[in-house]
Amino acid sequence: LAEAKGVNLTDQAIRDTFIGVLSHELRTPVTTIFAGSKVLAREGDHLAPETRREIFSDIAVESERLHRLVEDVIAMTRFGEEEADVGVEPVLIQRVLPVVVRSEERRWPGVTFAIDVPPGLPTAMGDPTYVEQVIRNLLSNAAKYGGPGTTVHIRVASTDDEIRVSIADDGP
Repeated sequence: LAEAKGVNLTDQAIRDTFIGVLSHELRTPVTTIFAGSKVLAREGDHLAPETRREIFSDIAVESERLHRLVEDVIAMTRFGEEEADVGVEPVLIQRVLPVVVRSEERRWPGVTFAIDVPPGLPTAMGDPTYVEQVIRNLLSNAAKYGGPGTTVHIRVASTDDEIRVSIADDGP
């Protein structure tokens, strides 16, 4: 039946797997946000200030994660569109990196991020949203799999025709 509709079984299996993974990834932040907001909304519940701050922090972190997941899904829906104008805007890596690193530092308090950006970097042409997402995903993976106590090194180099961002961690 899938073949008759112009979708081969491999494409359908990939879609099914993607939807399964996506639904799992979306449940975690939604559950944390929902549960945290319910606890904070209870009347007569006298939470310790530290507990209240932890719940607010969890809600903020998971809201940001949910936002990134939604942005990833939007980016994936645009991927492969022949009409989409991808990669036509100026991107200043030296401005994108610090913003993304600050965000990841809040998510990974036990991880140190070290940035090495040379002065005078040229402007790159690309899609700022995609550039930010790729950098964020790489930083997040390095922090997650490097673990607490890890240093994530971000190095930028440029040649005549490209800017290269390298991300490495010193974890296991």
